[in-house]
Amino acid sequence: MLTAQPGEDGYAAQKHGADQCRIQNLWSVLLEASTAEAQHSDRDRSLARLEEERISDCFVDALYEEFLFWRDLSLSSPMRGVQSKAARHADELRRQLHRWFPRALDELPAGVAFPRHIELPYAKRRLDLGLEIYLPIPVTTWNDIAEGGSGVSESLAMGLIWGLARWLRSLGCHSQFTCTATEVRLVLECGEERLAGKSDFTVELGEGANPVAVRLVPLRPESGEGCAE
Repeated sequence: MLTAQPGEDGYAAQKHGADQCRIQNLWSVLLEASTAEAQHSDRDRSLARLEEERISDCFVDALYEEFLFWRDLSLSSPMRGVQSKAARHADELRRQLHRWFPRALDELPAGVAFPRHIELPYAKRRLDLGLEIYLPIPVTTWNDIAEGGSGVSESLAMGLIWGLARWLRSLGCHSQFTCTATEVRLVLECGEERLAGKSDFTVELGEGANPVAVRLVPLRPESGEGCAE
């Protein structure tokens, strides 16, 4: 069985500040997009439930219609006093509807889309001539998954792991996901030549989101750069 200990090989010997920053920044971008998607999905499901309920419940329908009236008036009236009064009425009705349909009427920003492509760095292992792919998944998230966590961060990480698992089937190489005290890696028991023609693939990171193209790239040479504060 393959194991990877802190400082054993590959990344620990070669990783420098610039690559570490790229990996950290990548996770921040992915998590922001995943969080926005989760918020919009929750809102859309709750709004759909509200729209369904108003068909059979006259009280909910009347409350919602009144909310829409005051909200639209607050946005369209040229008179500031009317806008203010209408906004207060709309907010009160929104709070009432929120009790039964949480987040259905939340006003959310457009959010950040998942990037169209990402890069994952890899390095050769000196000890066994295998490869290590360095994943942006934080160690805390990895540990939370092991303990049964199912939040946005854990779901995002599992999307990446399942995507890599599907790619591994086409690679035909013994592999193992490992976690050290500082990073999560995918250790491959094969040489770099096995990646020929197979270093580009796609993963699905979000519900209904377009697949994200992944490219494996060699770890960059030491540059001495560090993370910007």
